[in-house]
Amino acid sequence: MFSDFNFLDFVIIILLGFILCVKRVAEMERYHTLRVVVLAIVLSSIAGFLFLAFALSLSDPFQSDCNGSDGHFTCTEM
Repeated sequence: MFSDFNFLDFVIIILLGFILCVKRVAEMERYHTLRVVVLAIVLSSIAGFLFLAFALSLSDPFQSDCNGSDGHFTCTEM
């Protein structure tokens, strides 16, 4: 049934469904507090994931190649 689709098509369909769901929640006229809490949690979790995925990958906290080929120096001596 889905032999013609590739992975990108599935991602686009899921992302479009998520965007339409968030749009529908944002346009609700009742349940203002619930709407604010749901949208704040969803958007902040996306921002937190993007921070963890991209911002923390820019630094290199684990320097595994600090030893030289002969092992006589460390990172502080460089």
